[in-house]
Amino acid sequence: MSFVATKWFTTAIVTASMVAMTAGSAFAQQSNTSFVAHYNQSAATEAKLMQQAQVSGNTNATVTGLLSTIENINSQITALFASEQALVQGEAKIPRLEGAFKKFMSLNTQRQHLLKEIRTDEAKLKKDWHHRQNVNYKQDKLQLQVTLDQLKEVNLQLSHPDQGVLAWKKNPYDGGLTALQTSIVDLQKSSLHYTQELISLLKVTPAPVQVTAASIAGLAYANASLTIPAAGSAAVTDVVAVRPVVKDSAGNVVADAGSYGLSGPAGAQGVTIDSATGTVTVNAGATPGAYVVTYAQSGVSETVTLTVAAAQ
Repeated sequence: MSFVATKWFTTAIVTASMVAMTAGSAFAQQSNTSFVAHYNQSAATEAKLMQQAQVSGNTNATVTGLLSTIENINSQITALFASEQALVQGEAKIPRLEGAFKKFMSLNTQRQHLLKEIRTDEAKLKKDWHHRQNVNYKQDKLQLQVTLDQLKEVNLQLSHPDQGVLAWKKNPYDGGLTALQTSIVDLQKSSLHYTQELISLLKVTPAPVQVTAASIAGLAYANASLTIPAAGSAAVTDVVAVRPVVKDSAGNVVADAGSYGLSGPAGAQGVTIDSATGTVTVNAGATPGAYVVTYAQSGVSETVTLTVAAAQ
């Protein structure tokens, strides 16, 4: 490498290194501006989605749990964003650490010294060209090669500031700030996902509407009277022949979702009823008398009387 080319290379390295020291700060500012814009956009989208959700007090356990999850994530996002902004503000206040810069300048001084030695060795070799077999010539040639190798190593260190002495100037938090920003973005994605799930859940499973029954009529059994079977004989049953019709205040028929009950003479035994179907069963030894079957649903009821008689 000629002296002119070497001098240009030195200037190029110094310039590139100094640019690297200042470019890191500019890149960090640009990166943070982009992050904040993304953060604000996601936050605005989340706010609109929560307005669509319109969660009321009448919700099930799944909706309540999902809403709690979303609120927790958003709370943590807010706290992490405050930390991120504090780190960004603190970055400008980090004292300038001269260690890295001093090492860079030391390398550059060493390089200038090596260049001076190379010029001296080259001059000696040129002067002794006609005496190439001379011992001094061989020693000077060997020394020149050693100095060139040293220069190559110094040049390598100076040409890679990002991987060496200037790394902390370019990235003062050693990647921590970038990792924090990435985590905040990921959490915002989670919040948006769960809020959309909440909206879908509210549309698919709305709060149940309670229907109030206003009237009931029509209960009837297949037999008006049952005879108690003899001892050792099978029980006899009576089933609902006409199910009660339940209507709301507007006169609309609603599904029967009530239950059947049975009352009889004091101390009665041997007569039972299925609360779901209304089937009455009379066993041997039952107490004769009048039994009242009651069907009740949502505050209204219908009754019918069955007679249980002893065998003649």
